Amino acid sequence: MLILYRRILFWLFVTSFFVVSSSLLFHAYGYRFSIERGIFIYTGSLSLKTNVETVDIRIDDTLIPQKKLGLLNNSIQVSGLAPGEHRIMVSAPGYKPWSKKIVIESGLTTEFWNVFLIQENYGQEAVPFTGGVIKMFPAPNGLFATVKKNGDRYSVEVLDIERNESEEVFATTEAIFSPDQETNIEWSPDSHKLIIPLLQNSLPLFTVVDIKTKEAFVLGGVTPSEAPIRSPRWDATSRDSLFFLQDTSLYRLDTRIWERQAILVTENILAYDLSRNKLYYLEAGNNQVYEIDGNGRKGTPRRITPLPAILKEGGTYSLIVYDDTRLSVIEEATGTLLVWNEEPSFDWRNLGTGIKSFQYSDDGKKLLFYSDYEIAVYFNQDWEAQPARAKDSIVQIARFASPIKNIQWAEDYEHVLLSLGKNIKMIELDHRDRRDLSDLIILENPPLELLARFGTDSLYVISTSSSDGGNSSVFSITLPQYTTLFGL
Repeated sequence: MLILYRRILFWLFVTSFFVVSSSLLFHAYGYRFSIERGIFIYTGSLSLKTNVETVDIRIDDTLIPQKKLGLLNNSIQVSGLAPGEHRIMVSAPGYKPWSKKIVIESGLTTEFWNVFLIQENYGQEAVPFTGGVIKMFPAPNGLFATVKKNGDRYSVEVLDIERNESEEVFATTEAIFSPDQETNIEWSPDSHKLIIPLLQNSLPLFTVVDIKTKEAFVLGGVTPSEAPIRSPRWDATSRDSLFFLQDTSLYRLDTRIWERQAILVTENILAYDLSRNKLYYLEAGNNQVYEIDGNGRKGTPRRITPLPAILKEGGTYSLIVYDDTRLSVIEEATGTLLVWNEEPSFDWRNLGTGIKSFQYSDDGKKLLFYSDYEIAVYFNQDWEAQPARAKDSIVQIARFASPIKNIQWAEDYEHVLLSLGKNIKMIELDHRDRRDLSDLIILENPPLELLARFGTDSLYVISTSSSDGGNSSVFSITLPQYTTLFGL
């Protein structure tokens, strides 16, 4: 009898061992037993990246133990999820929750690698010396050029936030600062000179200023032509040289000797741009784009668009180049935007009309473009991270009933910053379930300008206050970057 009991006990242990080990093996390979269905199912997993290092995750109202960004892809992994639709919510103290309906597939990982949690309250830090500022332009070295208006007087100051200093370098009562939102103060490459865009008697007037000596001269009288100068740009390969257009001629000028005449670079062009120490121009007549090495000082022009762009005769155009395979042309009067992308079509694509402006992402894979009411993104290349998006595709991001302003990329190029009335908002590109559109700040009055500076995690806002007689000033908020490897 004792031997029988021992045999029974032995086989019970053996059976238990195989049941437990099989269960553990099935569990390790992602299988879970479904009580409702009475079978093992092959589960999926979830991978998250957030701008907050430690977050709470709820899946179908069940709290997952607090998760911290891990070493694997600097992300959070949640495994063993049943295939099908789930509701996920990510939260952290002091932040607004982010939530979506997600679909888990057997044996696959569903990725959300651009989850940005917005703080419930952003502290506003006043920027000194910015009373009366209406525009603000960053320099490569961290300085800012601020434009101030006091009655009929316009002035430009150089602001050093780190040193808490500001100095006026230019002022005028005979002209106004250009109201064109796409016209900027141009800093020279080493931040020692400015090109200031003005209007005098409704005509463009550009002034070059040395910020140390405060010497200034009007950019004019340096060519045989009396036509208005347009599109001045600093030459990144030469400390004091700049380019500008006059009629359809492109000139280069050495600003160290103001009496010197400008040098003709090329003729018969509609627009030009500088990128990666190369000069690009759109030639009139054949409507094709050419490239010259050394910003036009050496080499012969090379045609980089075999097919001509279809342009309106007599139009004024701007050319924006990312590189010799990705570039765009916009007709200023109608806002018609044409984009050239060598693959897959080797042709120009018309992205629409009424477009106010556009911006390439830092990696050149996306082109953000927008009108007064709509925001969209064109993909220059395949985007393989989830949600995958195909090359040469357009994704409509948002459409609003009221005019939108200050549209610009956020740091990850998967979110867009904008202002809608008094609200400063951020919207994500990820369309799965819905796009998260959240308020960063709600102001007393609509902001005059937003200026994101990713290197310092700062968003600068030019705002007005009714209690201060409508005077403008600048404050900043901190928009932290995504936590990187090891939490740095």
